[in-house]
Amino acid sequence: MKLYHVMSELVNQFSLEVRVRRVLKDFALGVLASGSCQLERVAQALEPRGSMESQYRRLQRFLANEQVAVAQVQSEWARLVVKTMQAQQVVLLVDETALSDHLKVMVLGI
Repeated sequence: MKLYHVMSELVNQFSLEVRVRRVLKDFALGVLASGSCQLERVAQALEPRGSMESQYRRLQRFLANEQVAVAQVQSEWARLVVKTMQAQQVVLLVDETALSDHLKVMVLGI
C-alpha cells in the first residue's frame, strides 16, 4: 500500500490528464509487481484491479493512445527520477546484450 501511495505522488506530478496518470501509475506498479515489462505479466500482476484480459486490453489501449505524448512522459519520468535522487552529478551507463543473432537488448542505467 505504501508503494501505491509513493507511486501516486510521483505520477501526480506529471502534466498529464487524470485518466492517463491513473493508467500510467497502474502500469508502473504492474511492472514493479511482476518484475517484467511483458504486457501479459504486467496485466496478470494487476488482476486485483480487474480480470487479466481486461487489464491487458486497458494497457494495450494506453500504449496505442496517440493522445499520450510518449516523449513527454519519458522526459518527465527521467526528470522526476533525477530530481528524486538529488545527485550532484548523473552518470548514464549503456549496456547492449545480444540474446541471439537477431535479438539485442539495450539497458540504460543511472
